Amino acid sequence: MESFVEEIAKLIVTKNLFSLLLLFEAIWILFFFPGGIAAQGLKSTFDIEFPKQYPAIFWFVALAIFVTALVIAIRKIQKKPPALPDFTERKAIKGLRAFGEDDAEIFAQLQREKDLRECLESLTSNSFRFGILMGESGVGKSSFLQAGILPQLAREEISAQGIYIRFSNRDPFETVYQTLVKELKISETANDQQNLLEIFSLAVAATDKSLILIFDQFEQFFVHCKQKSDRKPFINGLKDWYLASNPLPIKILISIRGDLADRLIEIQKALGYSLSPQEVFRLERFTPEEATKVLQVIALAEELKFDEGFVRQLTAEELASREDGLISPVDLQVLAWTIEGQDSKELQAFSRNAFQKIGGIEGLMTRFLNRTLEARVTEVQKQAAIKVLFAMTDLDRNVRVGALTIEDLQQKMQGTLTASEIREATQWLANPGVRLLTPVQQDGTELYELAHERLIPALREVAGKELTSADKANQLLDRRVNEWLGNRRSSRYLFNWRELGLIRQQKPFLVWGANHKNKEKLLQRSWRRLYKQLVAVGMVLVFGLVGLGWWYSPQGQIQQVRWELPDLSERVSYEYRAKAAIAFLKNGNLQQTSAIVESISDSYFKAEVLTTIAETYGKIEDFPEAAKSLEQAIAA
Repeated sequence: MESFVEEIAKLIVTKNLFSLLLLFEAIWILFFFPGGIAAQGLKSTFDIEFPKQYPAIFWFVALAIFVTALVIAIRKIQKKPPALPDFTERKAIKGLRAFGEDDAEIFAQLQREKDLRECLESLTSNSFRFGILMGESGVGKSSFLQAGILPQLAREEISAQGIYIRFSNRDPFETVYQTLVKELKISETANDQQNLLEIFSLAVAATDKSLILIFDQFEQFFVHCKQKSDRKPFINGLKDWYLASNPLPIKILISIRGDLADRLIEIQKALGYSLSPQEVFRLERFTPEEATKVLQVIALAEELKFDEGFVRQLTAEELASREDGLISPVDLQVLAWTIEGQDSKELQAFSRNAFQKIGGIEGLMTRFLNRTLEARVTEVQKQAAIKVLFAMTDLDRNVRVGALTIEDLQQKMQGTLTASEIREATQWLANPGVRLLTPVQQDGTELYELAHERLIPALREVAGKELTSADKANQLLDRRVNEWLGNRRSSRYLFNWRELGLIRQQKPFLVWGANHKNKEKLLQRSWRRLYKQLVAVGMVLVFGLVGLGWWYSPQGQIQQVRWELPDLSERVSYEYRAKAAIAFLKNGNLQQTSAIVESISDSYFKAEVLTTIAETYGKIEDFPEAAKSLEQAIAA
């Protein structure tokens, strides 16, 4: 019962009129269908006679509900979006996705030769054991590792084997273990899969080469292991490996976002290492000269027209940062993607005319996101896509939340979108022609993650209207949780149904902050109170409907007459009072009979009634009462 009421509450709060109408239609047909079981039960229980026009009324109401639901459904039907170009075979333009090992040939031409050479020299030197690769979001760290470092380590003359391990929201031990098992085809199972040293030992035994483990997106380790106690087991595992008396032939390179690199101090203190300049690598953005050469390579590979003079001016004056004059690789990719995606062949060019037509460079990422979302036919579809993108974002830290399955998203976004809307939006966002989400395969399961963290500021800007309501929800949540805690968790500070509706609708945009647990408790108690209130209201409605049905039933009508007769008897003649008293007597209501007899002051009618009462008692052989009534008749 509680679950049923909870589901109805969610439908009301989320204003899911379509589902509510279907529910009402089912109840209407079940309980009020002419000749149906429920209708016959009501008829026999309350002795109700339906009017002759009832079947027509029934079908009119049923049809009206159906047509209304149909209209709402038609408005929600999502038209098939226009066909999107297929980017599967594209080599040089990746949009927001990283280059992979298969792209080594094209990546070698993208101005990273010096960085690759320095990093490889350090990784393959005998003295190297542990190092760090850092760089800001969008600089191309994952591409550098997958399309640059890994293919170079795969050369025959290299005695080490590189293994790429991408960290996400999964357990770090599981991430490392499962990747090593897959890449090295390890058949033996680790006795303790939470023991990093044992996992490393199995990996070493499975190959005749030394291993270079590349931990990419390592900021996810700190994002998802929020407490120091959560991080301690894995850091202790790294410590056991690093300080082992007989070191294993394993080297580790950690790749992390530049603005989160200070979090590695925790690992440095545990391991006690002191890194040299040859063990710390910083991937920088491109100079205008390098950016021009990168765009030239892209244009040649994708057969796009290239005006070198214009592009040199463009990179120096438009694309370069006003602070340091450098250009982010991801901006070049978005620019190239925008150019290639133009309808006209004339505009598919790195030329002044093409750039004027697409509106210039200002706000490139925001316009790129807007242009992509314009492919969504309806505003409902567009908002669904935006909400899914926000669900993939940790707004507290401005980072990705990690890889999630569609089922994870449906659970996380419950109450904001339907399961089918979430599935459709997710699959569309991961479409090769969209690429705002990246599909990830883990143990045969398909997961999805935000294509790039550079999307987050643009996403906030694009969703500005949506975030207006989100800001209200966040402010309400912050203020109310402080009031609730400051007043000893008093129930008067729980949310009402309107406030809960606002918070549920903006769930993907909520910033939980340090008060996460208290906010969740406040919401849980508020929902629990709302469910109790709905149950109480439902019970009142049920009893009210039952009482109303009884009121208009034959039994109810008779009872109403019984209640009204005593009052009416005082306003009629003694003759009719006497008849009323006899009627109550025959109905077995002695109390009302006695009351009416007492109200008759005329001795003739009173004696007549008392004589009749005596006769009635005589017929049922209650002689004492019969004698008593006769005595009263004589006395009257």
